[in-house]
Amino acid sequence: MLSQATFRMTGADDLTALRISETTRIRPTYAHEVGGVVGNGTTGRRAAEMTWQVSWPEKAPREVELAAAIDVVADRLLPVREVLWDLVGRGYVANWFCFIETSGLEHAVELERRSFEKLLTLPGGLWLDVYPDES
Repeated sequence: MLSQATFRMTGADDLTALRISETTRIRPTYAHEVGGVVGNGTTGRRAAEMTWQVSWPEKAPREVELAAAIDVVADRLLPVREVLWDLVGRGYVANWFCFIETSGLEHAVELERRSFEKLLTLPGGLWLDVYPDES
């Protein structure tokens, strides 16, 4: 099973990714500001919102359990959870975007109670993006 967990914060107007990095002292896996070019080559466009995100695995989904990926990201964020909640109170929007690719022969995605407990102390809803393995 391929999976990746990403904690994302977005915002517009005067909300910046730089502010999140400075207040949390966490280096994001990916970030861009409002008006920054997103995409590549001829598909690039100007972003209407800023994005700040922390992912694991960092580069791309890989063979890891989703619970392990969530735990790695959550453990980085738990020390600054009050700061993250404060940022949400100032207008930032948070969510957990989790990618899963699985075949019909693989087991179910399992999340232990400890993972849910961590998620509940941090801002953002849980989004599951599930794909079948087409190979």
